[in-house]
Formats: sequence, structure tokens, C-alpha cells
Amino acid sequence: MNGIRRVWSVSRASAQDLSAIRVLPEGAGLPTSDLEAARPEFAVIREEGRVIAAEALQHFGSSALLRSVVVTPDRRARGLGRTIVGELERLARAAATCMEKSLEASASRAP
Repeated sequence: MNGIRRVWSVSRASAQDLSAIRVLPEGAGLPTSDLEAARPEFAVIREEGRVIAAEALQHFGSSALLRSVVVTPDRRARGLGRTIVGELERLARAAATCMEKSLEASASRAP
């Protein structure tokens, strides 16, 4: 890219992205059979409207699992995986902070 580093934008997946998201891990040989039941929160990176990277964040109470980081083969080695993992880690920390604050507020109101 002529020495210019591209900045990728991570966004939450829309309902229209789900079929494209499912194809990515299947193509990489990753399991997808539990995705509907697990109902993870997906984040994607798009290029010209096409999903080129995806990752799922699955919540388990106050913990979260980052799962199935996938980048299309033609876009690998460009920092997309690192970018999307960083964003979902940020979201997971924010959710944990919100949960901690909620628990603290509940505890302070207890009789």
C-alpha cells in the first residue's frame, strides 16, 4: 500500500452480516455449530461493504470469552486480527466495569 498504513474500523455486526460471519470460521475450519445457541456478540471489519474480519465475544456472567477471530485469506497479515481483538477486549473490560459498578450500587442500597 505504498507505505501508507490503513486504519481499520471495527463495528458491531448487523443481522445482515451473520451469514457472511458464519462463512469465515467455517472456511478456516473453526466450529460454528454452537453459534446460534451461544448467541455471542459479533464485531466485524468491512471493506467496501464486505465483511473481511470477524470475532465473537461470548459472555458468561461476569466473564467473557473471545472466540473465533477470523480474517479472510486475502486480507491476512495486515493487522486486522490485532485490531478486532483489541476492540473486543475493550468492550469486555467496559462490560466488566459496568457490572462491577452495578454490583457496587446494589450493595450500597442493601439494608
